[in-house]
Amino acid sequence: MTHQALARVMVALAAILALTESGLAKQPTSEPMTFTFWRADFRPRFNLIQNIYAEGVIEAGTTSKFLAFVKEHHVQAGATVFFNSPGGNLVQGVVLGEAIRRLKFDTDVGHRGPPRPESNEKILEAISGATSPMPLLEQGVCMSSCSLAFLGGVHRYVEAKSIFGVHRFSSGGSQATLDDAQIVSGALVEYIARMGVDARLFELMTEVGPSAIRILTSEELAGMRVTTPAKEKEEWRLKAIPGGIYLVGTLVDIRGTSKLIFFCERPKNVLWSLVIVPAGNDQSANLMMSDRAGAGYFVDGDIRAVSEAPSQFKIERKNLEISITWLVHPADIQAIVSAKENTGFAILSKMNGIFYGLEIGFGSNGEGRSMIGNYANNCWRG
Repeated sequence: MTHQALARVMVALAAILALTESGLAKQPTSEPMTFTFWRADFRPRFNLIQNIYAEGVIEAGTTSKFLAFVKEHHVQAGATVFFNSPGGNLVQGVVLGEAIRRLKFDTDVGHRGPPRPESNEKILEAISGATSPMPLLEQGVCMSSCSLAFLGGVHRYVEAKSIFGVHRFSSGGSQATLDDAQIVSGALVEYIARMGVDARLFELMTEVGPSAIRILTSEELAGMRVTTPAKEKEEWRLKAIPGGIYLVGTLVDIRGTSKLIFFCERPKNVLWSLVIVPAGNDQSANLMMSDRAGAGYFVDGDIRAVSEAPSQFKIERKNLEISITWLVHPADIQAIVSAKENTGFAILSKMNGIFYGLEIGFGSNGEGRSMIGNYANNCWRG
């Protein structure tokens, strides 16, 4: 690493020192970048989780170390690289980003924290073969050339309160270095566009001197497509059918499309609910149909387990979709509308701590909560 590159790294560290000392993010090390890995395989019930934690300065040889690390740990496509880095070598940032895209990895900004509470460890070991407790994810920093490496992610996220910053690369003052700078600028613009990011990002970089850092807001990151839309999308809507109107909450995530539906049976004024969830494959579908110890509502992280299925509980399979229908009671609605964050319905597994089903929020403005309450009350009033 050259003295100039090291100086720029130290400037980046100084620029974020006040923020990291305030507890908003973990101050990155000025040591060369290292990698650690955590993996848990929840298949076929759920997903394969692969987290690579990249900490430190990007320098010559970082990408080679990264590729060797990926090979050593047999990391598959779909892994997430969590960056906590002040930046470093410009070219290596781009090369690392290219490697991440080629491997079809996602990227995020965050720091590997301490292990999660021990209460989760036995569950993880039992179903995933995890060799260590799942780490907590803390806020991190991604600056300078790290921001370029970050763009390589297929899906890109920045954890809440993490810091993402850019600045202009240094070109020196001679005509030769200025000519080189034009070449580098063209290459950066092309790289940014190829990663699916708005060219305004490069414009922002050029507006900031090489010894300063521009911290981007979450709105700026999303507006320039530096971050991609969340893997999950949820909404609540009233929909009309020949027999009346029903209320549906839709969740689109990595599994596919899941739905939580409420419908009123007229003229009996009886409220029913239906959950439709994708199983993914035959093995998962069979597990969901057979591995059932109970069922219950999901309210703010609490699975309200019942010893027996809810009233007139019915579970069916159609291809790779599982549908569950049951009769809704006023106490159910009362619990749901009291939720602050999410609701849903869970099929409880025979293995303690595991459930199948749907966990869904109430939409971007929380409108789903009131829609559920109003729909239920209108149904019962007739």
